[in-house]
Amino acid sequence: MFNQIKYIFSDEKKIYFYLIFVILFFISLLEALSIGSIFPVLNLLISKQETNIEFIDNIFFPSGYKDTNSLIYFCLAISLIFILKNILLGFFGWFKIKYTQNISKNL
Repeated sequence: MFNQIKYIFSDEKKIYFYLIFVILFFISLLEALSIGSIFPVLNLLISKQETNIEFIDNIFFPSGYKDTNSLIYFCLAISLIFILKNILLGFFGWFKIKYTQNISKNL
């Protein structure tokens, strides 16, 4: 498939094509991270004991779960992941439409 792309697209279009794959990979990582963060947040808000993920507990809650600043930072980090993911999805949608319109115009 990638060998056929060499003959169809110009050098500029090939760079954009590979950029689309990189952006898609990054968006899929953020999507998995945001979906995977829902249950630890719900568990933490309901039980207020632990997230059951040792990595998150060590980073955000080293002194225990009594500190409300750690909980605020954790919720802000999760919110930032969701906001970043949605901004990238919007940018990617715009970029994809622009790219496909440019290709169809040049055909």
